[in-house]
Amino acid sequence: MVGFTASPDYCYRTLRGDNGTGWIAGSRDQMEMPKFGYTVGGRVLFSLLNRVSFETGLLFSDKGEKNKVMTYYYLQPEPNAPVSGEHNYHYYHLDVPAKVNYYLTSSRLKFFVSGGTAVNIFLQEKRTSTLNYADGHTEKRDATSSPGFMNTSISGLAGAGVDFDLNERLRFRIEPIYRHALVSFTSSPVKSYLHSAGVNWGVFLSF
Repeated sequence: MVGFTASPDYCYRTLRGDNGTGWIAGSRDQMEMPKFGYTVGGRVLFSLLNRVSFETGLLFSDKGEKNKVMTYYYLQPEPNAPVSGEHNYHYYHLDVPAKVNYYLTSSRLKFFVSGGTAVNIFLQEKRTSTLNYADGHTEKRDATSSPGFMNTSISGLAGAGVDFDLNERLRFRIEPIYRHALVSFTSSPVKSYLHSAGVNWGVFLSF
């Protein structure tokens, strides 16, 4: 079967620093918070046994975190400078999953549990800044940067859901899923492990 799935995701990261950089991780944990992202793309589903299937595909994902709203202070008056702002960090990846689904039922309504891994290919970082000014207006700015990130990383996948056969060829899926990086996607002394929780919604077509 071939299919298309889309998942709204609740995204964040876990930071790990050594004795010399632990304070940086702690400081960032105080300033940053989870953000909403998404995972979307095509999938291929192969039936291996009566209750087992293998799944792969090519997905585009927006992972990351965001800063809490920060107030800016200046040594000298800056009438044209923002007074507060927040930053939303987008880490765009291509994901190639390799996942096994085990079906608990074999009827038209198929409940299943799933697990596997995914190769995450880094594409680009984008920072979206929302800046607030004293006169009440708001400005949004986008900036792109890609230094310090690993080209590829690996994440683990775990989920459970239901496949519903609409007819002999068409299948509908709902699958809550959790993803967590197994290796850091940054090369800096402070290691960053991305994770997210979402719900895959999708359709599959048999041919």
